[in-house]
Amino acid sequence: MLPRCLNCSHHISLSWHLFAFKWTKYRCVKCGAIHESTNLKGAYAVILVLLTPLSFKFFNNDAIMDFFGFFLYFSAISLILSILPGQHKLSKESEYSGKQT
Repeated sequence: MLPRCLNCSHHISLSWHLFAFKWTKYRCVKCGAIHESTNLKGAYAVILVLLTPLSFKFFNNDAIMDFFGFFLYFSAISLILSILPGQHKLSKESEYSGKQT
């Protein structure tokens, strides 16, 4: 259940959805609609950053286990963040992008 364009239902780049800053906008490759992040995406990012140090308590002191544990933790959080709705919306710029004056 990857994020989709709100205009044409084409898949949105997962890298933009997970790793882009809040002010970075995304243009759909199929219809050209411009998407922007909502405050909900910022709230999820803050929660992720705050929970990451707490998760290290559950890992072993072994360096290899720390790496794999962090990788599994990050993968699980990325999956959860990718399926939660309401993290992006159509930008007001997309209303004017197709019109010529």
